[in-house]
Amino acid sequence: MKYYVIIAMLLSTLLCAEVRTSYYKSGELRLKEEFHDNQRHGLSQGFYKNGKRYFEVTYAHGIPSGLAREYDRDGVLRMVKEYKAGTKIAEVSIKNGKKHGIERQFHANGNVSIEKTYRNGILEGVSKSFYDNGTVRVSLHVKHGEPDGESREYFEDGTLKTLTPYQNGMINGQVKHYNHAGILEAEIPFRHDRREGTAYVYNHKGQRTHEIIFHDNAIHHGYAYGSTGEKRRISAEALKALGLE
Repeated sequence: MKYYVIIAMLLSTLLCAEVRTSYYKSGELRLKEEFHDNQRHGLSQGFYKNGKRYFEVTYAHGIPSGLAREYDRDGVLRMVKEYKAGTKIAEVSIKNGKKHGIERQFHANGNVSIEKTYRNGILEGVSKSFYDNGTVRVSLHVKHGEPDGESREYFEDGTLKTLTPYQNGMINGQVKHYNHAGILEAEIPFRHDRREGTAYVYNHKGQRTHEIIFHDNAIHHGYAYGSTGEKRRISAEALKALGLE
């Protein structure tokens, strides 16, 4: 009996499924789309007049789902988009089979979350991430696929939070942290991605409160400043509580 039920279900599905086509006035195929219960369900394809593919999109009950592809008039892939439950979550330009141009990812509200630029499959230029309100979160310069130059991180209101200098993919120089008021909170020296040298910590008034000596990426020793500017040596363990290691 169960076999008859399965067969009946399959027949019902097949009867509800159909392929719809439309054509250019000149007679060439323009669209070929799969439908189920009068909704796009399955593969939808568009074509240029020369017969080459224009796009491919997969639908699930009328909603775009998974990867969608766009092609140029020669049938060469030029854009890939990704959908989840009908919402576009990513897109990237393609050239000669490699990422080339801008790649974007999106928040659930449709605003851009990440934006990168590629050249022949390699990251190049400025990469950015964004809060869901559209404000820039991080801006990073990239050269030949590696961070190179100054990275800027911002609070959600657009106020600068952190400056990080990169050179050939590694942090080199003074990393600076700021509070919401724009006042410097800390300066930390880096050499080849490791903390090395003298770091300084400041209070909300911009006054120096601590001096920390780093060696081989670890706190070696340091000093605390009094209200009149005098300083006293304190242990590495006490300095770790500042959270800079």
